Amino acid sequence: MYKFKVLQCFVFLLIFLFSCKKPNQEKFKKVIVETSVINSEDTIVKTQDTDLIDDIIGKEDISTPKAPKQKREEVKIIERPSFPINGHFRINPVVDSAYDALIASLEKEKLFDFKEFYKGIIPNIRQRLPKRPLEKNYENFKSNLSGIRIYFARKKQTSEEDKRSFGDEEEHFYLELGFEDVENEQFVFVALHSQPVNKNYLSGVRLTAHSDREARFFIKGQNEAGVAILVPKVKTIGPRGMLVCPRDYEYKKVKGGSRTLENYNYRIIGIDYAVQSKLEGQVLSGLGQGYATAGVFTTPNIFQATTFYDESMTVNPHVAIEYIPDSSEKINFTKDFTEDVSGVLIRLVLHNSFNQKVVTTGLVKASLKKVNLEKRIFLKHSGVELKLEKGPCLAIVKEMDLAYEFVKEPLPNR
Repeated sequence: MYKFKVLQCFVFLLIFLFSCKKPNQEKFKKVIVETSVINSEDTIVKTQDTDLIDDIIGKEDISTPKAPKQKREEVKIIERPSFPINGHFRINPVVDSAYDALIASLEKEKLFDFKEFYKGIIPNIRQRLPKRPLEKNYENFKSNLSGIRIYFARKKQTSEEDKRSFGDEEEHFYLELGFEDVENEQFVFVALHSQPVNKNYLSGVRLTAHSDREARFFIKGQNEAGVAILVPKVKTIGPRGMLVCPRDYEYKKVKGGSRTLENYNYRIIGIDYAVQSKLEGQVLSGLGQGYATAGVFTTPNIFQATTFYDESMTVNPHVAIEYIPDSSEKINFTKDFTEDVSGVLIRLVLHNSFNQKVVTTGLVKASLKKVNLEKRIFLKHSGVELKLEKGPCLAIVKEMDLAYEFVKEPLPNR
């Protein structure tokens, strides 16, 4: 009886197995496929994507099934700017044609101008900024290359007997040019001579040039250390320039009502620069955080700022910098002069949560070059005609540029 029941169960099992359908073509297995999504935080976030794939039971190929092609969504990553290594930048001097135009404008008493200036010295796109939501951002800045000090020297004019006793000593003096912050239609500066004959000039002489007026002035110095300063007419918006020529005259050579300014072998031995710069800005960031940076940078021949960079990433971020020279820095002052360039660059970035960024860049630079005056130039001083003889002079071309750039991009990564 027992054997019969076992046989009966075995028969029922066979019948059940043969009656089942093969499931090799059914979609029944759910597989979790991981996809990588790069988000604005620059991290890998794993998300779940549920797909149905064919089961392979009963197929001849029993290799491991391949999942569908992974989905990858890439988001543009804006890296947060790295902190500048130092507070310096480099820039090229003005083109040589500018010096030629400067001399020509003085010889012909015309406006000083050259075409290359209007190409812009900042390689940014000029744009009209959208008013909203940027109109409530706050920015305030002022920057200027405020001073240039030029050092002159020559071998001391002594007799042969004095040379045997004291050697070849040098006589020195300097001329300091202090540029004032005024509106564009004028070029105003103060010229201060360290050793003027006229004591009234010890505190400096204020000179002004504009579109209808040039400035020509002579300061007689002790030991033939005189200087002639020639400034051409300037446009309302455009470059500014001047010639500084070490010349003087001897009273015993004065004939009649005119005097000839001769070269007494003074040469340039060094140049120093001074900077005034201050900027401040704040972003009305909107619904979330904003990002702001401010930077003040100088050429390597000027002391960098003690604090030259500031940044903030928060709600309504605020940044501010004022130039204070870091006098502990070792810099290479300009010596053995033939040509030099100096400048100060400011950069303010205001970036709101709507991915709207405004970049303000301002640059003031001065290019200096030793030039040779090929023609005699006349000027009047205290009612007396002065003839400036040919010879070496220092040409100075000062340029200013301000540019705005509007960019729409995501906020940088934190």
